[in-house]
Amino acid sequence: MSINLDFNKLNVVAEKYSKKYISGKPFPHIYIDDFFPVEVLDKILTEFPKVDDIDWVKFDNPNEKKFASSDELQMGDFTREFIHILNSKPFL
Repeated sequence: MSINLDFNKLNVVAEKYSKKYISGKPFPHIYIDDFFPVEVLDKILTEFPKVDDIDWVKFDNPNEKKFASSDELQMGDFTREFIHILNSKPFL
């Protein structure tokens, strides 16, 4: 399975929600249900590393409770492809 996002469709969505994003309070933000294909997200979930699978950076303080990784090579191929798409010029 490869990731084929329809950037034309995403541009239509961006236009549709741009005013709502800009007017978000207390800062510009938005959420959009069903933005990515369910099949893509399901595939990422199947290969996404579990808590003990990789060397996570752990944040546990009053402002943050999360796991992070700065090494994309610890992620699966499909997940890395998705991350690269999210950071691509057409997506941004």
